[in-house]
Amino acid sequence: MKQLLIILLLSNTALTQPLQGVIYDFEIGDVLETKFRAWGMSYASTTYRLDTITDKEITSDTITYTINRNTYSNSQAGTHFNQSTEYLVVLVNQPAVFEPIYSCLPTTDSSFIGECGQNYWYRETYIDTTMCDISPPIWSSTLIEGLGGPYYWIYDSKQTVTNRTLELIYSNTAKNGVCGKYFWPNAELSEYMLDKKQLVKITDYLGRETEDKPNIPLIYVYSDGTTEKVYRME
Repeated sequence: MKQLLIILLLSNTALTQPLQGVIYDFEIGDVLETKFRAWGMSYASTTYRLDTITDKEITSDTITYTINRNTYSNSQAGTHFNQSTEYLVVLVNQPAVFEPIYSCLPTTDSSFIGECGQNYWYRETYIDTTMCDISPPIWSSTLIEGLGGPYYWIYDSKQTVTNRTLELIYSNTAKNGVCGKYFWPNAELSEYMLDKKQLVKITDYLGRETEDKPNIPLIYVYSDGTTEKVYRME
């Protein structure tokens, strides 16, 4: 299945919002894993998504990424596993977009350095349940330098909308290194993914992309996010 993912723009962006080219700044072989949860009165589901950048095309004002995506979902309807190719089109000089707000409350913007050294741009509502009758009292959205977004938390105690969260739980990128902890919820599917994995790139121990060469330590990076240290003697 092929889908086109295009980052939409807002006309009234906040001054603190970074450019798309800063947020979606990937290299071939970069790996990102997210966890999405949705729940309500009688519904709950969890979806893990493992994305590997397999191609990158650059023009003067856009970058198009090709993404190999493995998706695992678990809900009352059962468990499902899917592999797909996705395309992310980035308008490098346009502002990145936060998750649309579902609250009548005012928002505040802030920025800070995250646990792995990246810049975070954060937008949240004031938590005041007396002001809103139909909107969620808790809402936040985050953009991360070089690691994408928006990642978000939306919680509605009145259940007028579905509670949902999208969080980045693991990343392994050329610019930022490893952050978080890789997790795949089903061992049988992990074995299937290993059978289907493809070699994306080869790097030396300093992270520099190189060709397959004997007599030097190398790291093989695969499409499922795994890596393998290789040393061949000749």
